[in-house]
Amino acid sequence: MKNSIKIFLLCALTPMVVSCGDFLDQVPSDRITLEQIFNNRGHSEDFLATIYDYMIDESTVSYNNSDACSDDMDVSYDRPENASYDMNKMNIGNWSASDNYFNYWKPHYQGIRAATIFMQNIVNNKEMLDNGEHERIKQYYNEARFMRAYLAFQLLRQYGPIVIPEDEPIAPDLPSSDPLMRKPRASYDECVDWIVNELDEAGKGLPTHFTDQLTTDYGRATKAACMAVKARLLLYAASPQFNGNENYKGYMNTDGTPLFAQTYDANKWKRAADAAKDIINLNIFSLYRVNYSGTETLNPFLSCRNLFLDPWNSEAIFYTTSHNEENVHRHGSPRYYNGYESVAVTQSLVDEFQMWDGRDRTNASSSYSYSENGFSSSDSRIARPVGFLLPPAPTICG
Repeated sequence: MKNSIKIFLLCALTPMVVSCGDFLDQVPSDRITLEQIFNNRGHSEDFLATIYDYMIDESTVSYNNSDACSDDMDVSYDRPENASYDMNKMNIGNWSASDNYFNYWKPHYQGIRAATIFMQNIVNNKEMLDNGEHERIKQYYNEARFMRAYLAFQLLRQYGPIVIPEDEPIAPDLPSSDPLMRKPRASYDECVDWIVNELDEAGKGLPTHFTDQLTTDYGRATKAACMAVKARLLLYAASPQFNGNENYKGYMNTDGTPLFAQTYDANKWKRAADAAKDIINLNIFSLYRVNYSGTETLNPFLSCRNLFLDPWNSEAIFYTTSHNEENVHRHGSPRYYNGYESVAVTQSLVDEFQMWDGRDRTNASSSYSYSENGFSSSDSRIARPVGFLLPPAPTICG
């Protein structure tokens, strides 16, 4: 009797083992090959999404908001056990040339490499080609091209001259002595020209603006984003910091190649102005404004506040759809609202703005008194606050 039961169970289980064979033979998703990734639309889209993920989330006030490195903001939040809180350390002057704060060199080059690999392979995506999705392939290719240029722009902005990426990724197992592992940095102007060219070429294969995208594509690269990064980069290149700055005279590669041009070039300002004018000529963007209810009169308070509450508004150039905005609010909120009370603008920034009546703070009328001490006695929701600040002009690349 016992033997018959064993035979019965074996017979009953056998079909299950056979039917599960295909499932058990599958390769785990973290072990798929590049060929498998780029023969499948979904896997390719996942790969592209990881490239976007290399962007810095500047909404993390505690350790990513560069405003605190200026005289515009003070960040007092500090967790000594957490090495990521570099902002406070810099804010109190606890840093030197040997410190490695905000270390994005490695991750940004990882993102650049991933973008290059994507560009090489997406053009042969079998599933997308079989479905006739040639335009989508072109779009994805240029999104990766934009991200490669954008990450290079971020590196250049933080570290100065970089090693210009190539279209053929360097093999990861090369010895450190290999010449490909010891490529020299290009000059600052060469880096600028390479990034500008990449942005120009990427923009040709992207929708102009988010209004030309599917709603499910919001946050992806656009031609306008390419133009905005280009304009910002050319503005940096034209500035006194990089346009004939003699302080960089001794900076050169080991072969003696200067990394910064020592001759002032006025044409760099024209280049930057032309790039900004090209964005204006798109006739897409305008200053976001809210009027007083039932009137044509500008409400400056709501225009400034709602700019950050009304998504995809007339000032939006390039957004990230994933952010840590609650971090901003909590760090700026008082403790009795369950906040950290660790982020605030400085008095020097407050002093840059005019009073409600348009006068300078040193010439305020008696109706709008100004004091650096204490708190406002007015409720800003129902009355004009004392020392109310007019909204600043928006940046060209948000």
